[in-house]
Amino acid sequence: MKLNKFLLLWVSLVFIGCSVSNTTEKVQNFAKCYIHKLPAPFWVCYQSSFLSIGKTHSDKLSRLKQEEAYSLGVTDLISKLQSKTKLFLRKLDVKNDKLITKVKDFVVLNAIQGDSWYDKKDKMIYVQVKLNKDEFKKFLFDDLKNKDKKVLENTFYETF
Repeated sequence: MKLNKFLLLWVSLVFIGCSVSNTTEKVQNFAKCYIHKLPAPFWVCYQSSFLSIGKTHSDKLSRLKQEEAYSLGVTDLISKLQSKTKLFLRKLDVKNDKLITKVKDFVVLNAIQGDSWYDKKDKMIYVQVKLNKDEFKKFLFDDLKNKDKKVLENTFYETF
């Protein structure tokens, strides 16, 4: 009887071990990024509310083209954050068009150029544009001082 329990436990542990290792492999494959079947940095494929990718076509890698890609990334990040800020304000039942305009200025002044990657096959330059989430949150909350802090926190995490 004890042998049967031992075998049952051993077999179930083997199956659990196999399924965990298989899951890890699946996660690693999911975390890979490919552009036209070529491996690319993870950030090129997966963006977030505070990360945008600027890209532009270029026959060769140059600083001018990197700046162009960065500018396109900043424009995309501004659009993304203005849209999310409108949703954030709508959820709070606040009408503040000046804040939407301030978001643009904030992003232009505080966006950081991250990594860049050049795809030689397609001749594309990809530039990562980031914004610090905590700084942006502070910026929004400073403009909405008369609202309850807990409501602001919950709505912020729900929206962004």
